[in-house]
Amino acid sequence: WCMVNGNLPPGWVWTTLGQIRKADRKTIEPAKTPEQAFELYSVPIFNTGRPEIVFGKEIGSNKQYVEKETVLICKINPRINRVWVVGDFSEYPKIASTEWIPFKKVEGILPLFLSYYMQTSDFRDYLAQNVSGVGGSLMRARTNALEEYPFLYPPLPEQERIVARI
Repeated sequence: WCMVNGNLPPGWVWTTLGQIRKADRKTIEPAKTPEQAFELYSVPIFNTGRPEIVFGKEIGSNKQYVEKETVLICKINPRINRVWVVGDFSEYPKIASTEWIPFKKVEGILPLFLSYYMQTSDFRDYLAQNVSGVGGSLMRARTNALEEYPFLYPPLPEQERIVARI
């Protein structure tokens, strides 16, 4: 991404991840609705690329509601590159582990573009340097550090071209 005479190309915007993140997280105790099925985005199932369909009675901890096109970034051991865009695999309520930091869809930013941005080596290195905990699965990315990270994005047509090339 190049600057022209020290300026950004027309329509490009510098901001921070915190400025595009809506932090209105709503939690749920799925066990309180044992017969309700949920579309669950959990850390262990991430590598399959698909959420699980699970009944409330099978879920032992609190979760957070998420919406289609929310970008989820995993707090646990941020050296592992886990970024997920919530899909639409079922008609069931979509929930995610509280080990994910959600970024709801924001007008003017493609979820896939944001997801790819969060998978860059510079971003991953930054996250790995801004953790709490002692190591491995006990390390957590610090949300406040994540929110301070600079985010540069182009107009939607350019985002679409970038995503298509990736």
